[in-house]
Amino acid sequence: MLYIQLAFYFFLFSTPAFAEVTLAEDYEKKEVPPVNHQGDILKRQLENDLQKAEKDSFDEHVSVKIPYLIWEEAKVYREPAKLPATIKFGEIDTLQETLLLSNLDLEPKELELYKAALREVLINFKNFFPTTRRSTRSGKLSSFQWNKRQQDLFHCVNPELLLEVAGNLPYESFIYGNYLDKIKSEILFCNGFIIGKSENEEDMIVEEELKRIFNHTHFGFKNEKTREEYLTTGSFGFLSVSEIEEVYKATLKLLNLSKTKDTFVFFGNTPYWLGRAFEALLKAMSDHPRYVISFPFSGSPNRGRGSMPVDINDCTTPERLKYLMSFLEEKGLSPNNPYLEEGDIYFVDNIGSGAGPAFVIEELIRAFQEKEKKLPNISLITMGDLKSFIEENPIPTIKNHRVRSIYKGEGKVYLPSINNTHFTIDLIELKMDGAHGSLDNVAAYQRFYPAYNANRWNPQYSFLHTLRPSTYIKNFSFYFDWFIQKYIQENRK
Repeated sequence: MLYIQLAFYFFLFSTPAFAEVTLAEDYEKKEVPPVNHQGDILKRQLENDLQKAEKDSFDEHVSVKIPYLIWEEAKVYREPAKLPATIKFGEIDTLQETLLLSNLDLEPKELELYKAALREVLINFKNFFPTTRRSTRSGKLSSFQWNKRQQDLFHCVNPELLLEVAGNLPYESFIYGNYLDKIKSEILFCNGFIIGKSENEEDMIVEEELKRIFNHTHFGFKNEKTREEYLTTGSFGFLSVSEIEEVYKATLKLLNLSKTKDTFVFFGNTPYWLGRAFEALLKAMSDHPRYVISFPFSGSPNRGRGSMPVDINDCTTPERLKYLMSFLEEKGLSPNNPYLEEGDIYFVDNIGSGAGPAFVIEELIRAFQEKEKKLPNISLITMGDLKSFIEENPIPTIKNHRVRSIYKGEGKVYLPSINNTHFTIDLIELKMDGAHGSLDNVAAYQRFYPAYNANRWNPQYSFLHTLRPSTYIKNFSFYFDWFIQKYIQENRK
């Protein structure tokens, strides 16, 4: 159940004591406060960056990047004629730029995966030499083995294509033209190359070692059978087999706490795989219909995390918010979706500060009010266990500040904070053991959804919603789905 705070018009002067006043059950009759957009912060940051660019600029051919604003947004804060031509606005994915510079026909997420693999290769390059054998403390030789994370990453790339990408992908150092240049340098170093050897000898060493390194011994799968055996006989990626079973058990909790025609909103990248498993369970149990909505979301709109100031990428504007609401309507999170009126709504996330869900839920309240429609009951589900976390960490610290700012331990949260409560909402805790932590801490190439902070709420970044998954995500999806189906079938026996 959701309750809107009484006397909203005094929200700017709210105090911890104010948050204790009675909450209104007839919340649909109350108005939420206006959005506290952060256009002034964007304007100040733009002016500071432009001044710095003008002061430091010594080469008119060198572009200055302003990633937190696109050109159309920047024109709101400064006349177009006064914007230097060397300014590069927006955060267009650097992978797309690299894609345009190379001769490779790779999707952006695939190129991101290959870049991650090449980075891992170079960081651990000495482990390819001489035969990955090293002495132990006792003096005996032991065979080196890549850790599981590295093995899984390396299995997701084609060795021949990886070598080709290395020759096209710019390296992050001005000393080398691309990753292949750096790899060649490392090969010669690991082989004890001595200045004075001929160029032919150098080329022979490099060619032989490239053949030895870039093959199926280290990278990719020899065939489909090998791939399926690898993905179904043990853990893969950022989630172990036991954690997948934990995710499956969490879907049963979701099913049991809800009723027919309720809607579940899986909020952002962290709960995506829980939502995916839940959809698989619902498909296998057609007599238990539920609605599922899933979409990307990142950051803490208009709020700093803990005691930190607002991140420049989390600043909203009216135009950005309008675009976000249009996107959410496409996903079905809108009063125009009749399904939302058929049951309760559950937002699912791994709650820390709750800033993301708080922002979207408040805008959903506003949208229903503007349509003069009765707002459905809304609850928040956290994948973890906030109550135990608070009890185990009774002394306020930086670590638990975000949770304490919204939660007192009595089964509800105060959003956006206890000190400035706009509304309270019932909190349900799934109390997952460890899977929620693994899902919350993934590398960029392991994400299903790309980051989607407020600075990306505009048409320029619409391509993010249609990016094809990388080979890594395809492999992880096969692995994850296989075990989820296994648990579903076992449970039906």
